[in-house]
Amino acid sequence: MLHHRHQTTFSGCTYHALYALSGEELLLAHVHDVSEPRFYARIHELGLMAVALYVGEPAPPAFWTRLHEGEQQFLVSIPARRLGEIQHAVALELTPGHWATVSDSRERQLLHFTWDQFLASEYAQPHRVEVIAPAVVEAYPFEDGHGLVVHALARDRPDPFPDLTL
Repeated sequence: MLHHRHQTTFSGCTYHALYALSGEELLLAHVHDVSEPRFYARIHELGLMAVALYVGEPAPPAFWTRLHEGEQQFLVSIPARRLGEIQHAVALELTPGHWATVSDSRERQLLHFTWDQFLASEYAQPHRVEVIAPAVVEAYPFEDGHGLVVHALARDRPDPFPDLTL
């Protein structure tokens, strides 16, 4: 469930979006602090981390259709409506293929969309999509880098010395 608070200042959309995802009202005390490193440090202070899923030109509709089934929440950056190169942060909660809810602090209430309405909206064309996840090492499985490289090399080219044992 997204929380929502209308933004009454010119800055602070990142903290409003994080509040929408976390429900942590103390974040709203920092709406005038536009330092990106401090924003990410505050995410970490909550025991969370932001993991980028997409960064680049506006996300194509195919990005959203590749998401797994089930309800998901995202912190996204879309172009600001009247401020040129400045980005505006919003929180999304969606079930791919079904519906989307947006907490846009420029608006007075949550916005609800059908899937097709969402895909046609400005909210489906972000330059950055992040998921907020627990910042606990034990929450994630170990991934063996050596094994991954060896597997990729074995898959991509035949072994020139098949009889050699190391």
